[in-house]
This record gives sequence, C-alpha cells and structure tokens, in this order.
Amino acid sequence: MKHTIVKRTLAGLLALTLVGGALPSVEIGNVKLLDTAVTAKADYALEGNGTEAGQVAGGWEFTQGGVAPSNNEAAVAALEKATLDIDGIAYTPVAVLGTQAVAGTNYAILCKVKAVAPEAKAQYQIIYVYEDLEGTAKIIGRKHIIGGETAPGSFEANDGDFLYNENENKAIFEAFDSAYEGLAGVDNRAYAYLGRQVVAGTNYLFLASATPVVPNPKSTYNFTTIYVDTDGKAQVNGHAKIELGEMDEELFDPTDVIYYAAAEPTCTMPGIVDYWYDSKNNKLYLDEALTQEFTDWNDVVIPPLGHDLDEPEWTWGEDNKTAHVTVTCKRCKEKVVDADAKVTVKRVEPTVEKAGSVTYTAAVMVGGEYYVDTKVEVLDKLSASNMPLITFERGDFRVKLNWTASEGATRYAVCGYVNKTWKILAQGNDTSYVLTKLTPGVNYKVAVIPMIDGAWKMDFSNAVTVTPKALKVPKLTVEQGENDIKLDWIEVEGAEKYGICGVVSGKWTLLDEGFNTSYILKNLKPGTKYTVAVIAKINGKWVKDYSNQVEVTTKTPVMPTVSYEKGKNAVKLTWTEYEGAEKYAVCGYSSGKWTKLAEGTGTSYIMNNLKTGSTYKVAVTVKVNGRWKVDYSNAIEVAPLDQRVLEYPEVKSQAYKDKFILKWSAVKNAEGYALAVKQSGKWTIKKQFDANTTTFTSPSMSKGDYRMVIIAKVDGKWQTNDADNRAITVSIF
Repeated sequence: MKHTIVKRTLAGLLALTLVGGALPSVEIGNVKLLDTAVTAKADYALEGNGTEAGQVAGGWEFTQGGVAPSNNEAAVAALEKATLDIDGIAYTPVAVLGTQAVAGTNYAILCKVKAVAPEAKAQYQIIYVYEDLEGTAKIIGRKHIIGGETAPGSFEANDGDFLYNENENKAIFEAFDSAYEGLAGVDNRAYAYLGRQVVAGTNYLFLASATPVVPNPKSTYNFTTIYVDTDGKAQVNGHAKIELGEMDEELFDPTDVIYYAAAEPTCTMPGIVDYWYDSKNNKLYLDEALTQEFTDWNDVVIPPLGHDLDEPEWTWGEDNKTAHVTVTCKRCKEKVVDADAKVTVKRVEPTVEKAGSVTYTAAVMVGGEYYVDTKVEVLDKLSASNMPLITFERGDFRVKLNWTASEGATRYAVCGYVNKTWKILAQGNDTSYVLTKLTPGVNYKVAVIPMIDGAWKMDFSNAVTVTPKALKVPKLTVEQGENDIKLDWIEVEGAEKYGICGVVSGKWTLLDEGFNTSYILKNLKPGTKYTVAVIAKINGKWVKDYSNQVEVTTKTPVMPTVSYEKGKNAVKLTWTEYEGAEKYAVCGYSSGKWTKLAEGTGTSYIMNNLKTGSTYKVAVTVKVNGRWKVDYSNAIEVAPLDQRVLEYPEVKSQAYKDKFILKWSAVKNAEGYALAVKQSGKWTIKKQFDANTTTFTSPSMSKGDYRMVIIAKVDGKWQTNDADNRAITVSIF
C-alpha cells in the first residue's frame, strides 16, 4: 500500500470533520459535535479578529457589507456563465463568501447544488469561479460542505428555504440567537440554515458571520452547529472558520494515509491520541500499520477538561446602580464570565417604630448559571414628632387638602397609596393642595411628607382617607349608532330612579325612566343631532339639573360599495355587506326614476338580456328594521362586453349511444380551447386543446345530462365571461 504520511493537527482534524462529510461526528457525552473549537456559551474571539479580519491567506478577502446574492450581482453573473453549459444540475447561489484579485477575479460562492432528477438530494458546496478580464467564466474548483451522505446519523442537507422564513424555519433561527444570547466580544449572526443531524436532540448547521465588537470591524464567515436538546434548550455545539481557497481537489491525495498527531485536551478543546486515516477506504486506525481499526470516537478523543472556576468577583458602581461580575478559570486563567448584571432595587420605608432599608440585587445568567450579589443600605427610624397634621374639604370630583407646617421643612409632597405602594403625586412649598378628577363614591388614601435637610421623611403615619362629594347629577357618556344612541352614567348616591330626557320642540322632556345606569334611545334618524341628559330622583323628587347634557349626532350610513364584471349581454354585480341589513335590492334608473329590479339576501346579482354598446345606471339599497332605505348614492353605470371586440366559440353537439361529439367555431387570435364543467359553483377545466382543434369526441359516458362549455384562451387568459349563459347540456340516453 502506498503511504504518504501527513502530519495533521487537531485544528485540521476538526475542519475536515466539518466540511469533508466522510468522518463520523465527534461525540462527547450524548452530544455530537461537528467542531469543538468553541465551547457552548463561552465568550470567545476568533483568530484574526480586528480591522484586518476580512483578509485571509492567498489574497482572498471575505465579502463585507452583505453576502446575499442580490448584493453581489457580478459574482452571481459569473456563476451563471460558468454553469450555463452544465446540464442536469441546478446551482442556486446562497452566499458570495469572498473574492481574490488575479488576472481577472476569483469568486468563492456557497451554492445549493441539486441534480435535476426525481428524488435527487440537495448538497451545499463552495463553488470557486474564475472570470477573466474578457468576461469569460468557468468553475475552477469546489469544496463539499454537506449533503449526499447516506451513513446513519449523518447530516441531512436542507432542501427548503435556507434563509429566515417566518412560516418554515423561524424556530431554527431563533435557536441560533438563543444559543449566543448573553455572549460578548463578537456579534454572531446566522445567515443561512444548511442542514440538520438527529442525535439525542438535533444539531443544526448554519452559515454564520462573526463580527468583532471593535471600531471599524470586518466580518469573517464560519460554519456553526447549534445543538437543541429534547427540552428545546439551544447551545453552541461547533464552529469552524471558513478558509477561502481550500478545494476538495487540493485537500489530500485519495491514496494517502493521513497521520493525526496526538494533542492534549484543554479546558475547552478535546484532545486526541495518535491515529491514522486511510482516506481511500475511509477507515480509521490506531496504528501506522493499519491493523487496529476503530469506529468509536471515544477511542481517540480525549474530552475537554472543563473550566475550574474561581469564586465570582463583583464590582459595584458608587451609587450601587450598576454591577459587573467576572469569574476566572484557575487552570487557563480565562475570564469565563465577564458580564454586566441587571440591578433591581427594593426599598422598605422607615417608620417611627422600625428602621427601613434599600436592597440592591445584581443578577445575570451566563451559560445557564445565575450569578447573584446583594448590597443593603439601612435607613434610620423616623422621628415621632414634626409630621404635618392633615385636614380636608370635599368638593365635586375633588378634595382640598390642608396641613400644618413641619419645623425645618423646605418642601412638602402629597402622596397617594396606589397598588399597595406609596407614590408622590405632587410637591411644592404650600401647605394645601387640591386633588382633582376624583370619582364620587371612591375612597382615596393620601398622606403628606416633608423634606428636611434635603431628604424626604418617608413617614406615612399621618395618612387620611378622602372622597369627593356625592353626585346629584349623573356623569354621562354616550355612544352613537346609526339608528340609536347608548347612554351610560355613574351611579348617584341616594338615587331612587333615573330619568332620560331630551330636548323636544325647544324644551326638556322626560322620555323614559328606570333603575339601571345605561339606556339605549332607539328608532332615531341617521345623521341627526339630538340633545339628551339624565337626571336623578332623590327623596321622591326629580333633581331637574340638565348640566350633564350632551349633543350627539347619529352616524350617517355608508351604503354598500358596488362593483361589476362584464359578460356577454350581461353583467355581474357584487357589493359589500351592510351591517344589520335584512335584504338587498338591485335598482335601475330609467325614464327619470328608480325601479326595483330584484331583491334577496345575497351580495351579488347577474343582470341578463343587456344590449351590446348600451350603458345602464344601477344601485343597491338595503332593508333595515323592516324598511327600505331610499338612498341611491352608490349608483354606478355598467355595460356588457362589446361583442364586436370579443368572440366566443359557438358550440354544436351530437349525442349517440354512449358518447357525444362537440364541434365549435374558431375564435380569432385564440391560443387554445378547453372543455369546462361546473363543480362546486365554479367552472373547472377538464380537457385542453390546441388552437387548431375545433372538435372533440368523448369517451364512453354513463346515462345522464352533462352541462359543459367550450372556452377560448386569448392573450394568455381563459375567456370564462358569460360561461353560465353560453353553457350547453348534452344528454346521454
């Protein structure tokens, strides 16, 4: 056997595992990895990040400003020219990864490649295209990424929408974002979803970009694997930076045996023992003589050591409003956690009897672990004396507060007890304040606190409960309809009844009375203004106070919107629904007056027997509450098809035994003909004919009546107009 011993490092092994598709996936525990160069949920920086990250070996440069084909028209055009003469294979550009300036231009384009054949499987390949200075393009190499593998447990290429799609793969892209949530230093974004591998959970493979969070950054691109477990939790499972210029043809000689040197594991990277890969036969051995074959990666891979974490170190801001936590690995000295925490504040106000406190809690989740730290400030007890004494006066929808002065106070704050918490409502130098917009019958708990020596004395022991005066006149709100007005009002304390009043002939009139706090005035004229009020009966007498009166105009009706379709000597009217309509009527305007043509409950109508070249004025009105609306404001003019312009096939039929024959006249400019039958209320094409065919003999038919129509295709459209009127019935006896 010919041996070319090639020393490969661990990084080379991982890259080959990702892109070659020939080696089994690395397995650590129950999670299969494509590339373990990145540990899940760990902050990291890619090699070469910074302002020069867009440059790679050999003069290649990663695409900046978007890899989408729509942003790189020159590269897509070169690909189309290079694949123009390739039959049977479709190349769909996914992303233009980079370019290389030569005597012309080399393009690296990630493509979905698929044979044009039934049951063909999709693959993803990096296609290298060279375009010379004269514009001639050809494929100069390719690198297989995923697809085409048949071994159990291998990756299956995505043959659907590889970009973000709300209906198809939204959850898959959300898993990518979830896996990188909380990481710092590099902005990682998924561009395209390439495929999946079902393990104890699922691995998803993405084309992703990595952009360092530095001034003037440049992006690199990589293949990233996200593992989603059976509970839906996502984590980064693999990452391999794309090396532009690498092609399968240059990867290795198929007759070689490749030697992979041993590598010690680190905290995040697995190690490996010495082993040999027979690339020709796709087998792995633990000895150079190729006698000790293995198939289980556990025989070769040494799991990562994992971080040996030190105690968290917290750094707080001077005002305790910000906090930062770092956790360092004792072994590799890497800052495994380096994050800002969210700080929440809980305040317990002091009283005369008890000291208060302010507790600051900092919390952050990194890698599925919560890190929490707290700081507490003690607030001294309040002095029992020197708090304002509060009195109040009730008014309509308001209460005026008055209080005594506190020695040394520079300001006062009026506080309200809202949702079990005291909140400052207003502040100033006065010793009185008016609470407005209050609701009668509702209690409000309020207090007044002083500011002494620049700090508020948070003592609410002087709190009082207040309420405005009881109403004598209901507070009224209205909602107008087309034929009615709905009134609602606040209950009046002591009211025995309520009266609904309206202005009739210039004076207030009691229209109705009752015990509820709502009422609907019915049978009103649309678009008409009404003045209404509600009064209360207290101690057996009506309080005739109409100060809550409102002027309200009923809604102006909007009649149905009418449209139509032309037919042969006919038009089809359709109209929008009218709320509350019991029936609709189609009306025509003739001899200076409107006449009802038809009525029904539907929202369409066909007018027949119309004259070609004539126009007709029509409208649709509605019946509401048993009465027809005399409103023709939605009138339109309609006309049937001009038969001088559009022709239809004239059909003749003949039935005999169990078959029938159809013959029809040719239509000028017809592109074809079709036989249509009506199913579920729609005309459905059953058989099509070319433009030269004007006859049809049916197969054997069962006895019965068959209704059908011959239609022509003109200007790319089937002429189904007036099909109902043109249809014929053929009887088989």
